[in-house]
Amino acid sequence: MTWFAIYDDATGRLESVGTVVAPPGELAKRGLVSKALASDPQVGTKRWNEGTRDFDDVAPSPPEPSDGDEIKASLARIEAKLAGGAR
Repeated sequence: MTWFAIYDDATGRLESVGTVVAPPGELAKRGLVSKALASDPQVGTKRWNEGTRDFDDVAPSPPEPSDGDEIKASLARIEAKLAGGAR
């Protein structure tokens, strides 16, 4: 299955991504162009680049600390204080 990017020909702004595309003449009436992609531009791992009119790889961002992590850190501090005070 071929995936396509549909973007504004003048600005490079991405309008849509999909496997079904209108004919080029219909797209051109709206100032749009289609481009066949090598694969599905997996959401979250690729970002559209208006300058190059292609998808760039995106480095995964580290996960945000969860409330559970903050609670564990607080408990560890409390336990350390209690252990120090029991001496």
